[in-house]
Amino acid sequence: MNAYNQLIEELAPRKFNRKGVIWTVALILIILAGVGAYIDQIIKGQEVTNMRDYALWGVYISNFVFFVAISFVGSLTAAILRITDNKWRTPVVRIAEIIAFAAIIMAGLTIILDMGRPDRLYHLFINARLQSPITWDVIIISTYIPISFLILYVPLLPDLAILKKYFSDKPKLSKWYGILSLNWTGSDKQHAIQAKTIQMIALLIIPVAFILQTIDAWLFSTTFRIGWDSTNFGPYFIAGAFVVGTGGLIAVVYVLRKAYSLEKYITEYHFDKLGKLLVLACLVYA
Repeated sequence: MNAYNQLIEELAPRKFNRKGVIWTVALILIILAGVGAYIDQIIKGQEVTNMRDYALWGVYISNFVFFVAISFVGSLTAAILRITDNKWRTPVVRIAEIIAFAAIIMAGLTIILDMGRPDRLYHLFINARLQSPITWDVIIISTYIPISFLILYVPLLPDLAILKKYFSDKPKLSKWYGILSLNWTGSDKQHAIQAKTIQMIALLIIPVAFILQTIDAWLFSTTFRIGWDSTNFGPYFIAGAFVVGTGGLIAVVYVLRKAYSLEKYITEYHFDKLGKLLVLACLVYA
């Protein structure tokens, strides 16, 4: 087996082992418990969350800020490393892109969970007030989600085409990979278009990520809390997101490395680079 075939064999999707099945079942049970709790909240109202006039957000908004921070660093890391074209970035960038997209989806869902009447969500669009930071939060998250998806999906096109051939013995699966690869053939024209598209998306997502963080800071600063109306809340949110997001990225990379035996592809060198990034983030935050 040559190096190319060995690479595909080791990194191609495969069925869960016993641990994977147990982990998936456990997650499904947690999700079902969460759905049950949310149904209870819908029936009885926000009273069940014990949120009152002072603790008006609680764990919902904490989770929202956490997921936004994780997505912020994931997108920023992926974008900067793709623009600078660092060769060591390959294993880290893909993981960062997945984290960025998954986290911003969770952030959007958290906002819906925090709403007492999610059936009135459409009012945020048809009766929006531009003076409200909540309106801008909805706008920027709605913008950020498709951009995060594109910076993940566009670089995946050649890989999806490879998987189409790899699973040729499974026609249905191969067909789906073919559809998702958008008829990728690997021509010079396609590579040129893909490279230009990735550069454009990477350049676009950087300012959008910073705008997302500053809007969240604006949202907090409009509440009647001592010290929250400070003008440095925007930079404070950005610096905090760097620390939380980088730490989260390192943790996920480590878990995936161990779970999928990726020591050959994610080395100590990558953790050294990520560790230096975390130290820089902590210094900026301090």
